[in-house]
Amino acid sequence: MLPGRQIILDLYNCDFDRLNDQADLLPALEKIMADSAMPALSYSVQPHDEDGGFSIAVFHRHGHVVIHTFPATGFATADVFSAAADTAVEKVSTKIKQILKSERNKNTILKRGDFGSLNDMRPTMKRQIKAWRRVRNTSAKMLSMLKNKTPPSID
Repeated sequence: MLPGRQIILDLYNCDFDRLNDQADLLPALEKIMADSAMPALSYSVQPHDEDGGFSIAVFHRHGHVVIHTFPATGFATADVFSAAADTAVEKVSTKIKQILKSERNKNTILKRGDFGSLNDMRPTMKRQIKAWRRVRNTSAKMLSMLKNKTPPSID
């Protein structure tokens, strides 16, 4: 069993200069990975033509770190993955947040490589409608019905 972990970050309101500076971000990312027992083996930098951002993919022995920047909106995404137990993906993701100076972020943490039962491997979809949303939807339908109702004609 591989005790892998993956952290997916959505970073909002990041520093504009940091999102544009690939020459500064790549060495900082390599240093963070080396400090976290994930030394970089290779990397790729791909500029985005349409919005001025770029994508960086840094590969290490058991995984990768990928960052996509979108300076026009102050948004960045990051994917930190390692299949090795002795790496600190949390430390890398925290440092990425600090480097990009995000004001707000959303983290999704996944366990990878768990070969449990087949039920665990099948994706589950859950739909849940909260009570307040049900009330809002019902009242919107009622208002729509009342607006569309034509008055009875007198003949």
